[in-house]
Amino acid sequence: MSDLSPQPELAQCPAAGPCPERASYDIKARELNPGLVVARALPQRQRRLIGPWCFLDRMGPITITQDHKLDVAPHPHIGLQTVTWLLEGAIRHRDTLGVEQVIAPGQLNLMTAGRGIAHSEEGLTPLGERLFGVQFWVALPQAEAEREPAFEHHQDLPRVVEGGVTLHLFAGNYASQRSPAHYYSPLFGAELRGNGEFEQVLEPGFEYGFLLLEGQASLDGEPMDTERLYYLGTGHQQAQLVLHQAVIICLGGRPFDEDIVIWWNFVARSTEQVAQARSRWEAGGFGTVPGYPGQPIGAPPLQGQLKAGR
Repeated sequence: MSDLSPQPELAQCPAAGPCPERASYDIKARELNPGLVVARALPQRQRRLIGPWCFLDRMGPITITQDHKLDVAPHPHIGLQTVTWLLEGAIRHRDTLGVEQVIAPGQLNLMTAGRGIAHSEEGLTPLGERLFGVQFWVALPQAEAEREPAFEHHQDLPRVVEGGVTLHLFAGNYASQRSPAHYYSPLFGAELRGNGEFEQVLEPGFEYGFLLLEGQASLDGEPMDTERLYYLGTGHQQAQLVLHQAVIICLGGRPFDEDIVIWWNFVARSTEQVAQARSRWEAGGFGTVPGYPGQPIGAPPLQGQLKAGR
C-alpha cells in the first residue's frame, strides 16, 4: 500500500530508547479514496516503531461498489519490506520484478524493497463483497537496506491452536513453529482469531503491539477498542488475551537501534536519501510495472525540512 497522502509528513524515528511498560494510542482514520477508509496505527507522534515494524495501516472494511474499490497505481519503495495480510477480499500485486500475484485471506505477500522497487495493488473483490485487511512495513537494518529487491508469497503458514483461538504466524517464531518468510531483524507477527482464552508467550527482549480488528477482546484484563493500539514494552513474559469472535494482530520485535526517517513510501537514513529516491522515481529510475493498465503515482512535493535538505 502506498501512503496516499497528498502532503505526507516526515517521520523522524530515532533509535529506540527506554520502553514504557505499557501504553495505548489512538488510531487516526481517514478516507484516502472514495469509500476507502484507512486507519493508521504506526507511525504516530507518540509511537514511531514497534521493533522494526514502522508502518501499520488497517484498510477497510469496505463494501465494493463501482465507485468504491481498491486500485493503487505503481509507486516506489526503498529501505523496507511490505507485508500484506487480508481478512476478506483479494488483491492483485504486480511489481517491477515482473511478479504478478493474487493474495487471499490467510496468505502472505512479503515484498523486500531494498535499494528500490515499485509495485501496484488492484482490488479483485467482487461487487457487493467486503475488502478488509492490514498492511505493515518493516524497516530494513542499515546492513540490508541496499539489498536487491525480492518478493515472496506464502499460502501455507504455521498455526498454533489453544483454547478456541488460532494463532496464524506470518513473521518470526512461536512455540515450535517458524514462519517461512524471510526477514532481517528479530521480530514477530501473527493474527489471533477465535472465541476463547489465549495465554501468549512473549519474548522479554521484544516490545509488542496489539491491534483489535473486529469482535470483542481484552488484553491482561483490559477491554480492547478497535480504535486504539495497545503496547507492551520489553520485559514481559506473557500476555493474557480473551477473544469473543475476535481478530487481533500482534506485532513484536527487538527495539530498533538505528535512526531512520520515513517519508511517503521511503525508509531512509537521511532526508537527502529521501530526496534522491524521490528524484529517481520522478525520472523513471525504478523501472516499470508490467501489465498495470494505467499511469504511476506522481511523487508528492518536498516540503519544509525535506526541501531544505536537513
